[in-house]
Amino acid sequence: MVKFLDHPELTSLSGQVADAVIGDRVLSCTVDVFSCKRAGTDKKTGFSIQQRLQEECDMRIAHEFPEGGGGNKRKKSGDSEGSTPSVTMTELGDLAVPGVQRFIADLILTLNTVFPDYDFTTIPATSFKSAGSVSQVVHAINARMNASLCSSSPTQEVGANRFQQHKINPDTFLPELWEVVGNIMPMEEVQVFTYVPEVQGDPFSDDGVLWSFNYFFCSKRDKKILYFTCITRRSDSVFHTNLSHDFDFTSPSMDQNSNFSSSMNFDMDG
Repeated sequence: MVKFLDHPELTSLSGQVADAVIGDRVLSCTVDVFSCKRAGTDKKTGFSIQQRLQEECDMRIAHEFPEGGGGNKRKKSGDSEGSTPSVTMTELGDLAVPGVQRFIADLILTLNTVFPDYDFTTIPATSFKSAGSVSQVVHAINARMNASLCSSSPTQEVGANRFQQHKINPDTFLPELWEVVGNIMPMEEVQVFTYVPEVQGDPFSDDGVLWSFNYFFCSKRDKKILYFTCITRRSDSVFHTNLSHDFDFTSPSMDQNSNFSSSMNFDMDG
């Protein structure tokens, strides 16, 4: 587990879209902030994950260089770029670098904290990808949220009053959300990553899931991760919906709420 950082304004906004009924779907979103400063069992679990990532790194090298020519020494922060083979590179950095291993472990600990009914401890480093610039990610989130919150599909009953029919205006909700996020995270400095499932058995690939997104907004300076995820499910598991929306999530264009800097470098070695 990583330490949850309570921000009442963000918690209130996140709660509005925690389980919102939108037509024939249920939108479940979480926007939480966590500290990367480990304590207690976090240290032990994090270290165990880092050891496993080092083993993954060694296996990559052994597979690429069966005669041992690639070496398997762990890279230090000040080592030159050519001291380990490129086979150890990931979208988050060189897996041979302990600082990169720790960062990936922090992302895994975050997933385990947000989704306690699932275990992400053994997922490979390749499950994490760069999500592009902050402006691109904000644009993608706004596109999905706008389309969902503006849905005019007829609402179906979803027993026991478990969910609340949403009364959220995206034209006011999203700008307020990003303003609060910007007050918490140094958006001009963060870099954004996403978890891409490689196997079944996580909340993003469960039965009934129609679409989902998840983003880690990472600040090295503040040692914080803001995790923003949304999962849309059918409100009735028997009901089948065929989504026809086709969004361009890689478009560099920005809307009026996406005016964050897109030129950043995330050096995880320092």
